[in-house]
Amino acid sequence: MFALSCSEPVILGDDCVSANEVGLCELSTDFASFADDTVTVCGVLIDSDGMRLANSDCSLLIIPVGYSIPDSVVGGKALCSGIVFYHEDRGEPGLAVLAIKVRVDR
Repeated sequence: MFALSCSEPVILGDDCVSANEVGLCELSTDFASFADDTVTVCGVLIDSDGMRLANSDCSLLIIPVGYSIPDSVVGGKALCSGIVFYHEDRGEPGLAVLAIKVRVDR
């Protein structure tokens, strides 16, 4: 399970999304097994060539659905729930994020 730091979380989107937690590397390397599934992944939010969720080994494109992610939470530890898809234009898997909980170290 993913432990968040002690600051108050920022919750964006629909916080009632129910999904199984999947490892970020597992999702990014075995995309076909999760295509069109609703999953939860964790990592750090980075803004590098588009918003991404990353850990030390893997990263995944994330696209918020119905809201935007404020710059103030970039760099925070995040738990994202959404639908796995393939971004045709970018040629990579992504996550259509329905809900995100972010804690930023203060």
